[in-house]
Amino acid sequence: MKNIIIIFLSIISICNAQDISKNEVFIKSRQGKLFLSLGSEYRIAAYYNSNENQYQDRGNTSIDKQLSGPAINYNLNYFITNNLSLGFSHSFKNSLLGYDQEISNNNSSQKSINSLFMDYHFYLDYYVPISNKSQIILRLGKTVLNSGSDYSYRTNFYDETDKFLGYSISQSSYVYSPYNYAVGYKNNRFDILLGIYSSKDTPYFRDANKVTVSYIKLNYNLFKL
Repeated sequence: MKNIIIIFLSIISICNAQDISKNEVFIKSRQGKLFLSLGSEYRIAAYYNSNENQYQDRGNTSIDKQLSGPAINYNLNYFITNNLSLGFSHSFKNSLLGYDQEISNNNSSQKSINSLFMDYHFYLDYYVPISNKSQIILRLGKTVLNSGSDYSYRTNFYDETDKFLGYSISQSSYVYSPYNYAVGYKNNRFDILLGIYSSKDTPYFRDANKVTVSYIKLNYNLFKL
């Protein structure tokens, strides 16, 4: 992750060394153009109603640790009009998949297992100009979170006397599709957004239980394609 951040900052430095006047192309005459940007995101925390009767933990994980933490991404924005764009973002995040129980010398501990999660974001951005170089960004979208979070779990079967009969192995994942709401500020090639991913339908609970993940996102516009 550190190497990726260093590469990201190096690219920004090279691009920023170009003629500053060229930056204005990103906020003028954008209709019909496609722009590429790189970004980083930090998912601050997950908020939900902790109800043990609804909680479904077949994969033995932590909601808070799995849904928080840093991610990196690239973004594509196509401007339908000069102030309205249709966007796609693909992000990568090293996340907790679950815990594997280890037993040694009569002591038990839980070993964390991480996996590379990928997220797919589809959204509309509306830009409200406040000066020649700065704008307010309003975002509404839909996201697919936790792609790559497949796991296996075991289900035991018993008869009426609680005698063990056998078991089955099933596959599942932590993938779900929250709404994406954000507001941000753009100045030349840089923009920053504060937002949330919110959904009542998640793999963590048996019944509807709203899960909201807050985040802060930084982007740097590279060039138009």
